Amino acid sequence: MFKIDEQGQVFLDLSDPMIIPANATFLLQALAASPYAEFKINHPAIESFFAQATRPNLLMVASRQDATLSITISADKITATAVLQTPQGGRLMSLENAKAILVKAGVSRGFKQAWLEALLAKQLQLKPGKKIEAVIAQGKPAEQGLNAQLIKQVTTLSERIKQPQELADGRMDLRDFGKLASVGAGTILIKVQIETLGKEGYNVVGDTLPTKPGVGIKLVAGDGTEIPSDDPLTLISTQAGVPIDIENGIRVDDIFTIKDVCVETGHIDFDGSVLITQNVDPSMKVKAKGDINILGTIDGAEIIASGNITVKQGIIGHLDHDTHQLSTVVRCDGDLHIGHAQYASLSANNIIVERQTSHCEMMAKNSIRIAEGKKGKGVGKLIGGKILDAKHILVAEIGTESGAKTEISIMQAGHQLIKKHDKLLEQLHETEQHLLEITEKKRLINALPNSLHKQEAQAKISQENNHWLEQSKKLHALVAKFNAALHFLLDHSDIKISHTLHPGVEFHLFTKNLKTSRTYPACTVHLKDNAIEIEVSSSNIN
Repeated sequence: MFKIDEQGQVFLDLSDPMIIPANATFLLQALAASPYAEFKINHPAIESFFAQATRPNLLMVASRQDATLSITISADKITATAVLQTPQGGRLMSLENAKAILVKAGVSRGFKQAWLEALLAKQLQLKPGKKIEAVIAQGKPAEQGLNAQLIKQVTTLSERIKQPQELADGRMDLRDFGKLASVGAGTILIKVQIETLGKEGYNVVGDTLPTKPGVGIKLVAGDGTEIPSDDPLTLISTQAGVPIDIENGIRVDDIFTIKDVCVETGHIDFDGSVLITQNVDPSMKVKAKGDINILGTIDGAEIIASGNITVKQGIIGHLDHDTHQLSTVVRCDGDLHIGHAQYASLSANNIIVERQTSHCEMMAKNSIRIAEGKKGKGVGKLIGGKILDAKHILVAEIGTESGAKTEISIMQAGHQLIKKHDKLLEQLHETEQHLLEITEKKRLINALPNSLHKQEAQAKISQENNHWLEQSKKLHALVAKFNAALHFLLDHSDIKISHTLHPGVEFHLFTKNLKTSRTYPACTVHLKDNAIEIEVSSSNIN
């Protein structure tokens, strides 16, 4: 029925009318069952045969096709792609023939034989006549040189304000950018990563692809920094301060200076000293390990320093009627110098006020001085509020004629002295109990007959006795010290009023309380004979 010629063409012999197939489907089924099932079917000829009235005696129905391989090189010549068509009754594409086709296509670099072998292996897996595509050669683009870079070793001010802190509930606090970066002398600020030359590349046709070297950079040493002579790629600080970006470098300011503290700047948290040339806005926070100097005002903010705080203008706050807390808090371990204050919580070693305070809460380890006791219009007054503790208070006027609620407490540190004193007495009692027990042990040991064991026991008990005697001596000294400190506090603490003490002012001096019921001229309030005494100045006694 079918026969094949030398060129691999398969013919259907139609000379016998008895074997003419009824239709194309029948013919294709017969071909599929023949030895030529994998050959390439001549569909156009078959369709034409059944469509025409006059039919030939021979019909070429299929042909043998060897595997083919075509190569395409990308426009940039970086990639060579092969398209393999599997054989249809013909020969497989051999590795040698495939390589020859690659060479003829111009591929000379980037060829991977493993890629080609993997592609050719598909001939045994795919159906006859199927096409498959794969990359069989890959060039390498040139690697351009990298420009030199300044690698910062510290966080600078400009970077800090881009990093708001996350709150516990996952929201971002847009006022809090974290602690202000600070550095010590000798801190490495910048390291230079030098430029690179780059690497040449190549394409699949063998061309070399040129590279471009990176651009260098000149490191700049700002104020407070230097580039070591033995390490020109490093910038270090020469003083403690805050690192601030400059072009191609950093400068270090020993005092952090800022115009205003507001939402745009975020909270300030700095290890050194801070100078604010204008104001601190509501809800902002400033914290420093050094001094804080504010040339303007504070309004509803929190200011904390390990050193001194100076506020040239006023401190303004308000009372939150829901929490009963004051909106402005100013606290330092050193001295607090302010112009005036209202509705603020103030705490320091010494509090020095130029004009007056109104409805504030104040606590001083040592003294509170308002206008140094001088009287004037809007000067020297302590109006309302509370003084939680101090040793000395100097003021011109306390309270108001209308009776604004004013509470003054001093000597409150005495309560802590009493607690420590009582704790020492407990320890002293325990020590004396140990000594009594040791005395009894010594008596029992001395009653023993002489022996090595007795000598060892006597030496041990003597060592123990010496320990507790030394402990008792130290505790007696501490008890005496705390007694003296308490008596000194009670005997030398006072409140001096240079002009007027109004009625309705409550005084709490250690454990004693008193509320004024009338107006006093210049006077001193102190403890005398275990009671609060208001001692009127001799110049006011007729």
